[in-house]
Amino acid sequence: PHAHYIYLSHPEFTNDTSLQINSSKSELKILILGALTIAKGLKLLEACAIDAKHSKLPLFFQVLGYPVDEATTESEIPLSFSGRYQDTELPTLIARERADIIFFPALWPETYSYTLSYAMNSGLPIAAPKLGAFQERLAEYPAAFLLEWTSTAEDLNALFVSLLSNQPQKSALNNENE
Repeated sequence: PHAHYIYLSHPEFTNDTSLQINSSKSELKILILGALTIAKGLKLLEACAIDAKHSKLPLFFQVLGYPVDEATTESEIPLSFSGRYQDTELPTLIARERADIIFFPALWPETYSYTLSYAMNSGLPIAAPKLGAFQERLAEYPAAFLLEWTSTAEDLNALFVSLLSNQPQKSALNNENE
């Protein structure tokens, strides 16, 4: 009880960030990192892609990784999985994708999230739930969209579409970002 503790946070090294999306683009490319389980938001991501297809939204979801749980078999949804990668390849893969935003669809709190470190280092805007490590680590990240973890696919897609016009919808955002 008399110990002296020193709090040392993990240092974050980030590039310049910007909330500006190229508004001349006709489609928003949304990048998701890692192996996806149901807890990490696989079904929510699939619901976003299905909604984008049915609503004819200009969104494309690219996963650098793979689904751990069974993925949807609905055809022609704007969702693609690249497969497994080595951690050392991730910065190059992120840069190669030329995405507009990185999205973490998690439904369960992360304790740290090493892929979040790579996302922050990319300098891209990041959309993530207001849960665990995401909320803590993105609090000072200037290009973060902290989302209610209860956001629906429709809420998320409305936010993503609004980024094309640089007018972010606030329905899925928390009060801190409004």
